[in-house]
Amino acid sequence: KRKEILAKFLDVELFEKKFKLAKEDSADIKGALKKLSDKNFDEEIIMENSEKIKVSSDKLIYQFYTLQPPRRLDDVVKIELISEDYELDKLDAKKNYIVVDGNDKPKEIIYLAYKTNKTYGKQIIQIVNDNLKEIIQYHIKKQKLKIGDKLFQYKRSGDLGVAIKRIFTRIYLKQITLNDIRHSYITYELREQRTANYLNNLAMMMGHSKEEQQLYKRV
Repeated sequence: KRKEILAKFLDVELFEKKFKLAKEDSADIKGALKKLSDKNFDEEIIMENSEKIKVSSDKLIYQFYTLQPPRRLDDVVKIELISEDYELDKLDAKKNYIVVDGNDKPKEIIYLAYKTNKTYGKQIIQIVNDNLKEIIQYHIKKQKLKIGDKLFQYKRSGDLGVAIKRIFTRIYLKQITLNDIRHSYITYELREQRTANYLNNLAMMMGHSKEEQQLYKRV
């Protein structure tokens, strides 16, 4: 089951190669695997898959849900553009925000309205991935979005969910929902021994409880 879920999230062909190699018991094979793990194949695969997507808004969705910990639908559909000179205490607690500079370059995402906000409170998450920054900036400029506009033009979270399923299913040729993506992401992260602090931060960034995160270890 774990192999099946991971294969959905990663490139299936490459995953099968790694899985087959991992089962072999030889020094040469282990050495080859080490070389594979030394490279960031995951992001390379994501960017290659992105090239298959022609619509820029779909490309943004794909990268938004693969180049960072994937959040719940309701968290993301509420994201609006806000400038760098915002005052945190004056923001609408029923909305989430993405902070952009004068050139529309994204800096961070502020989550105020989300399922576990009573646990984590106001979240300010830095956008660190360069490819993700680039596609967000491109999308803002292409769509001519302005401060106060929603980053994703969906009225309901269910509509965003339908779009995610359509985009990921087209790429991987299997029906994939956001639930599959979130399960796959956390399962992939838990493939190695992690510190308690790392796991706590991961749970916070994904917007779920630490108790919920423990359930993924059973997959």
